[in-house]
Amino acid sequence: MKKKLQIKVGRQRISVPLNEIIFFEKEKRKIIVHSLSDNISFYGKFEDVLLFLDERFNYPHKSYIFNMDYILRLGLSEIVLEGGTKIIMGRKCFARCTKTFDGYVAKRVAKGRLL
Repeated sequence: MKKKLQIKVGRQRISVPLNEIIFFEKEKRKIIVHSLSDNISFYGKFEDVLLFLDERFNYPHKSYIFNMDYILRLGLSEIVLEGGTKIIMGRKCFARCTKTFDGYVAKRVAKGRLL
């Protein structure tokens, strides 16, 4: 069974499969979920969203949480995700992100789930 994130938007509840979420973006009090099929915005806190996410999601920066399965390129201080989104970070955040990503890739390789 695929894990899904349940989002309340107004009076509606929307289910988004975790494997389709590319990244979350924070804009003031709103969170925007960027998925393969749609962008959904809702009011909330990243701390609450993180409770429902698994190991493939990285939170290196106060404005973004992203799915490491959708990383196309790690540059010197930026991450490029599928769809062309660039997330620019300071050195400390970027170093923390790179370390987390390297650990995630190592686990996937050990389980035989990479490439």
